[in-house]
Amino acid sequence: ISEGLGGLSRVEWSADSKHVVTVTEFNVKISFWSLTNKSVSYIRNPKVLGRCVHYNKDASYGLVVERQGCRDLVNVLTTDDWSLLHQFEIDTDDVGGVLWSPSNNSFVIWDSPLAYRLQVYSIDGRCELDFSAYQHQLGVKKVVFSESGELLAVGSFDNKIRIFSTITWKIVEELEHSPTLHEGDPVTRRSVIYQEEDVPLEDLDARLALELGGVVLQQSRYSNLNERPLFLDFSKSDPKKGNIRVGVGCLQFSHCGRYLASVCDNLRTAVWVWDLNSLRLASLAVHKAPVKMLTWDRTQPRLAILTGGSALFFWTPAGCIVGRIPPVSRGTISPITDLSWNARGKALSLHNKEAGILCRLRKPAAGNIEDDLDLEPSRDTDVSSS
Repeated sequence: ISEGLGGLSRVEWSADSKHVVTVTEFNVKISFWSLTNKSVSYIRNPKVLGRCVHYNKDASYGLVVERQGCRDLVNVLTTDDWSLLHQFEIDTDDVGGVLWSPSNNSFVIWDSPLAYRLQVYSIDGRCELDFSAYQHQLGVKKVVFSESGELLAVGSFDNKIRIFSTITWKIVEELEHSPTLHEGDPVTRRSVIYQEEDVPLEDLDARLALELGGVVLQQSRYSNLNERPLFLDFSKSDPKKGNIRVGVGCLQFSHCGRYLASVCDNLRTAVWVWDLNSLRLASLAVHKAPVKMLTWDRTQPRLAILTGGSALFFWTPAGCIVGRIPPVSRGTISPITDLSWNARGKALSLHNKEAGILCRLRKPAAGNIEDDLDLEPSRDTDVSSS
């Protein structure tokens, strides 16, 4: 496979692994190379939005956005032979993202952050929704579907989440990340606020830890904040400096569809958990360090939160707890930057660019000293792990 003097910038497998998808330098064209009959088809001037081709749920259709004459065109292709099924023009200034619905053959397209424009199209090109919340401000930042595809959540630069029903394509609710939580607010008054705080060193048996050949690491725990009003330390971005950190940049539905976790870039240390049954704020967990990643367990509404320190944070409807990264990893590799659940929810994979750790979740054994103390193994200690 060669693109000649044009050169290659990206290469991907197709969903059925019978084709190779390539993109030339400067997005001159995207090509589909068949490994069965050696045929080649291509589309000129594609827009690569995260990936080369966007597939629907069963990967029977692929979508490629094309730029012609300063206008955006949508190409819907059949993935068996990459023939063109539909091509139609969309009314956007500059497409910023594409997302297929998991429940039907429709897809969402939104404009670049410079304009608030959200559109939903069917596979044959019918516009089912054309929505704009406001004008002359930064627009859409994050778009996600629920697992069932019944709800669509749109995070914007105005610190609001707009929930759409995919049956009627109407707004169900607007959820706002407010810097102040008041006692009389019906959305937040019953929410439980958790704040990470350091455990005082006098609460630990530091002498025993030193005798075991390690050092005591600073531990943390959650405490409840019940006072209202509660003032959150929202940051204010200076537009003159660029790199504006505002808006809702992280959204994740729980797999049961009841809860929605979000992170507002004005306060990167806080995780907001919304109960979609009551359309209220269920919990707010505020940490000392910015949240790097969060992910839901597939078996139950359990959220794992990672801040890059020596602790993992877990949220459940029953409360929040702090878990510790296994001592074998601390002090020997750089901070953990990524995590994922296994399919049964009984283990976690923690990793960064250097290493990975597989952790089983279990209850600490009674009287086990190593479970009660947070120890950092010394260089002379032989540490074994399974």
